[in-house]
Amino acid sequence: MWLEVLVVLGLGLTPPVLSLWYARKAQREFHDRSTSVRETVRSRRVVSPVEPVRLEILGDRSCRYNARSPYIRCAVNPEGPCQGCRHYEKQ
Repeated sequence: MWLEVLVVLGLGLTPPVLSLWYARKAQREFHDRSTSVRETVRSRRVVSPVEPVRLEILGDRSCRYNARSPYIRCAVNPEGPCQGCRHYEKQ
């Protein structure tokens, strides 16, 4: 009878114990892998000088309504030509 109790108890506790063991092992492997990746990234990090990007702005830059965009000319007349625009206002 005691032997049956021990067998049932052993069979009942085996899955949770194996699960905890496997979870700890997976956490350890993940930590080791993430640490090695972080160290690799740090060692390969190269600082390069950043060159400013110059955008070609459409339209007349002196106009108050100029959108300062490479895609549209101004807020009032987005497609328009700037020459002779009735909304032109000097800044």
